[in-house]
Amino acid sequence: GGSITDPDLTALAAGVYEVTVTDANGCETTCQVTITEPDELECTLTKTADERCEGEANGSATFSVSGGTAPYTEVWTLNGNPIANIDLDALAAGAYVVTVTDANGCETTCNVTIGSNDCDHIFTTGTTCDMYKGGTPILEDLCYVHENGIVTNANDPGAFFYYATVVIPADNTVLTVAQSNNCGFKLFTTKDKFAWNVNNCNKVRTVTTSEPVLGQAQFVFAKAGTYIISVKYQTSDIVGSTVSNPAPNPCVYKFESKIGASVLPSSTGYLDVRPKPECQSAPITGINPELLNVATEVPGLIGSVRAFPNPFTDNVQFTLTAKSDGPVSLDVFNILGAKVATVFNGTMRKGEVKVVRYTPTQLSSGIMIYRFISNGKYETGRLIYNK
Repeated sequence: GGSITDPDLTALAAGVYEVTVTDANGCETTCQVTITEPDELECTLTKTADERCEGEANGSATFSVSGGTAPYTEVWTLNGNPIANIDLDALAAGAYVVTVTDANGCETTCNVTIGSNDCDHIFTTGTTCDMYKGGTPILEDLCYVHENGIVTNANDPGAFFYYATVVIPADNTVLTVAQSNNCGFKLFTTKDKFAWNVNNCNKVRTVTTSEPVLGQAQFVFAKAGTYIISVKYQTSDIVGSTVSNPAPNPCVYKFESKIGASVLPSSTGYLDVRPKPECQSAPITGINPELLNVATEVPGLIGSVRAFPNPFTDNVQFTLTAKSDGPVSLDVFNILGAKVATVFNGTMRKGEVKVVRYTPTQLSSGIMIYRFISNGKYETGRLIYNK
């Protein structure tokens, strides 16, 4: 409805334009045109699930773009680092930002943060309170054999433990360790159930335990305070379970400490129960039988780790190569399975190479185990330390 003087016909805003032309004789004519514009370019990035456990890279999110003019280009970053390819159903924990550009050069950004959980609660046979406090490797898989739709063997390993550090808010508090699974298998019955002094791992005698419901451990704490609790389970308890077709791979068991209906923070652990021969259960020290011979390079599906020299007398140099973007860690354990050092813990990009060095302190000569983890998968190898 307004008038325009000397319009730039190459830079018109959206709207209805009309021009009236008058010649030297006073004759007039009118032309009209409507200039449209696309809807505002927008994107939506929404978390649908956090990473189940730290390092598993199984978080998820949904992403959509609207408005603007197709085609669109996307640039993704994780914690500020560019990502070449992204799988929204296999996200590691961290802060994700995506910048979307349309065909006209218009841009918009959206972001999401994927959280993670501390799931270091399920451990293999022989794990003690001191080993739990020291950071012993978790039990990642339990292997089973099935025939004719029935579990016939589940002795790899033969037993496992649940450990957690719990805060008891009041005297005479009842705590339960509950378990469940997503496949209909039998529950594990509880065996030894203990509470430990959080400072020195001495057994606490003022706590009583029971199994009021199959598979549920109950603790009654006479005094408020912070404790370590442990529950031992026998793996053969699931023999006789009905196996669906195809067999669940994995059947996921969840263990969590509760006071009433409330789940205690950082108390949820998971155990993946998998059928053989696909399943390869990790022994107490995390040693892969194929890696028992000292090797300078251990290639694998997740990348490679080179240890040199090996055997070593002073320090050993690790060369790490990642085959995918995501979180990476390198830990060293003693022969009993207790973690003695974290050599590297960070994020690497596909094809990136990092060189790190480890110097043992206050350790005797002997065999150590290193574990290289990338996006929830791991490789292990043996070190020989000649002090």
